[in-house]
Amino acid sequence: MQLGLAAVTEANNGDFTVKLKKDRKRPIDEIVSDIRGQIEEGEPATKVEFIQLLQDMIGDLTSQPEPV
Repeated sequence: MQLGLAAVTEANNGDFTVKLKKDRKRPIDEIVSDIRGQIEEGEPATKVEFIQLLQDMIGDLTSQPEPV
């Protein structure tokens, strides 16, 4: 289920929260690009968005989710 208030979330959407390692060797953009490619290759109908947790929660609360 999506993170956020039940009145503004949708049951057919969901969120994953991922924390990257502090001492990673690759930049976030490269990691996101790799993961997006893997997901879309395995599940082509899946819509993938990568956003910051706080930004996602504010978007849910204001009923204006904003993809990156």
